[in-house]
Amino acid sequence: MWTTDESANQVLARLLEGQRRVLGDGLVGLYLFGSFAAGSFEPGSSDVDMIALLRADLTKHQLEYLDRLHAVIVHERPEWDDRIEVIYLSTGALEASLSGAAPAARISPGEDFHAIEVDRRWIIDWYQARSVGIVLHGPPVADVMPEITREE
Repeated sequence: MWTTDESANQVLARLLEGQRRVLGDGLVGLYLFGSFAAGSFEPGSSDVDMIALLRADLTKHQLEYLDRLHAVIVHERPEWDDRIEVIYLSTGALEASLSGAAPAARISPGEDFHAIEVDRRWIIDWYQARSVGIVLHGPPVADVMPEITREE
């Protein structure tokens, strides 16, 4: 699978299955970054960090379904409560975030699933995902994310 942790692989597979059901062809790619990509994941305590790139901004209907999906996953796998972080944004929003603000949605430890704005402050996440991100679904990260230099 994608990681060396079987529990994480099961959660990632369940999440991807649900995202495909909700988003269909609107899901461009799902990319794992953070501690897994950096090689510092601690089974049983680390969270999983992902970027879900979309063809278009999420609709209210999709936000509601994704919120339920995340709740169901935690209900099925309570050991993953507060350990799943996903940033949902369109490829257009990703581009726009490099020079201004753009809409996105996020679930992260200590926060419910909610709409947010992303901007240039997110460039470190984008850079890490593009540099060492693990493809869970879709094309290689470098094919769908703009180039970001280390200096940026």
